[in-house]
Amino acid sequence: MAMPETIAPRKRSWLLGVLLLLSFLLYANAVVNEFVYDDHSQIERNPYVHSFKYIGKIFGSSLLAQQGKQAAPNFYRPIVNFSFLLCYELFGLSPYGFHLISLLLNCIAVWLVFVVSAELFSSEWLALITAAFFALHPIHSEPVAWIDGVSDLYVSVFYLLAFWLFLRQSREQSQLTSWARVGMAASFALALFSKETAMTFPVLATVYEHLYRPDRFITRWTQKLSRYGWSWLTLFGYLVVRTISVGRLVPARLHTDFSSREVLFSALALIGQYAQKLVWPSPLLAFYPFQKSVSFADAHVLLGLAVVAGVSAAFVLLWKRARLYTFALFWVGLTIAPALNARWMTATVFAERYLHLPSVGFSWLVSGILFWCWRRPGAWTRGLRWALAAASVIVAFLASREIIARNRDWKSDQALIVRTLEVRPDSPNMRNDLGQMKWFEGDHAERSSSSRGRYSLNRCLRLPMSILLGSMPLRERTPSRKPNSSAPLKFIRRIPPRERPWASFTCMRAAYPRQSNSSSFP
Repeated sequence: MAMPETIAPRKRSWLLGVLLLLSFLLYANAVVNEFVYDDHSQIERNPYVHSFKYIGKIFGSSLLAQQGKQAAPNFYRPIVNFSFLLCYELFGLSPYGFHLISLLLNCIAVWLVFVVSAELFSSEWLALITAAFFALHPIHSEPVAWIDGVSDLYVSVFYLLAFWLFLRQSREQSQLTSWARVGMAASFALALFSKETAMTFPVLATVYEHLYRPDRFITRWTQKLSRYGWSWLTLFGYLVVRTISVGRLVPARLHTDFSSREVLFSALALIGQYAQKLVWPSPLLAFYPFQKSVSFADAHVLLGLAVVAGVSAAFVLLWKRARLYTFALFWVGLTIAPALNARWMTATVFAERYLHLPSVGFSWLVSGILFWCWRRPGAWTRGLRWALAAASVIVAFLASREIIARNRDWKSDQALIVRTLEVRPDSPNMRNDLGQMKWFEGDHAERSSSSRGRYSLNRCLRLPMSILLGSMPLRERTPSRKPNSSAPLKFIRRIPPRERPWASFTCMRAAYPRQSNSSSFP
């Protein structure tokens, strides 16, 4: 029994409606979550998202500009802060409104995966399977359940919309084609202003136009250029605006201790880890401790090499048999590539949310395999179809349970930290945050054992001055001991000389007004 390529309009609307409702309900329990982790600095304590008078600052400075010039990551994502401003005007500092927007964006992303897949593969059934797999993948729980992870939702939505409009361009020069080009450029611009990952779009469009579009052999090069040329022009314009707004073109190097060799090894290790999470998204964590890889003997590097070899072999095998699925492989590799340079990344070198857009390509691959198995001829296929249907139901149930449980991890700072340490007790950032939380709760003994004497410059720079002027939990003491006057000096000396911004001295003097002595600072 062959499956038709199209779905009856009424049936299609009903099936899509059920899928979108499921996409919303899977994350509905995240609406009651509080502001968590970076939400405090990006929303609660960020004056730029509390008034429209800062609209110029939002579009004319970096994402973290409210933290001052020492905010090293020069991310330029004005759409994110502008969306926070709109949410603040609508809902105030009530987290439920911010979470509601994330849930709606997730539903839009699922719908766009359907329309893009239908246009790309000319099969609505395949598109429906792809959208369902995308909606049920637990790897999306971080950007959906965590408010500050919304940048990955925005870039996925606008990126998919731009690509759909790019696919809709036809050979005939019509008014519809002209509007599709304008819409593609506008959507791509919004994607760029949401997250830097969108800079890969012109490469994606160019490769598709020359190697995959069905009419590539009968269109002139000028027609091809007219389809994707606007994306390159939009990118160049964005780079100019970015340079003016944040003061530099390339991302800041936050991990300067990486050699070129170590960057390569670490990229291979990250490839292996990301592939593992796409295939088996468990356990899911907010923070993964990352150690740079220095040789081929590293297990993660070997896994990454195996993934690269396997993908290369699959690419060659599929090139003549099912070329469009090599585009799915290309999509995954291209959209995850910006997250493979460890020098550019923040403390979270590896994060689940970076897989939101790449998972679209992975969904194409999985749905293509399922669709191919379902349509295989032969008497034995009836049993195979029943097996596929049963396996799909079981996987959908397990994925749904994982998503709902994962949403609860983001309920509060304490829930997030405790859950992360249950799985990865070696996470230094989470132990440090747990120590700070225990200190402010008055449990000084627990704070000392949790923090293990670690000092974090990032924590110091991110805390508000009201805390710095109060009980900054950096003194090496317990209630029964006197403050250690050498603690500020130890903190500063642990920072490399070229990475000692003046803000760190200010923090230490503010935290220890009675102990600080300018002559004792290096």
